[in-house]
Amino acid sequence: MRMRRIPYRKLIAWTLLAGSLAMVAYGGGRKHTVYDPLDPFAAELVALPNARTISELQLVIDSTFGGVVRRAGELWSTYDRTVARGKRSCPT
Repeated sequence: MRMRRIPYRKLIAWTLLAGSLAMVAYGGGRKHTVYDPLDPFAAELVALPNARTISELQLVIDSTFGGVVRRAGELWSTYDRTVARGKRSCPT
């Protein structure tokens, strides 16, 4: 019985598909620490800011709408996450 050879392009396509699915799965389970913004009065009283853990999806959404900024290698929220927010308009 003769074995059929898989064309190298098909092998490359399947390898790229498997790699991209692995990256999506890795990103789906990843969590990030985001610090709440400090007001001037709290900064004098509290040494450490309040930190929250958010998913990769929430980080992408917040970054798109300007809700998270990076300062000195740390992620900081630009709004109070305890207050419920309505639907945000797209910044573009």
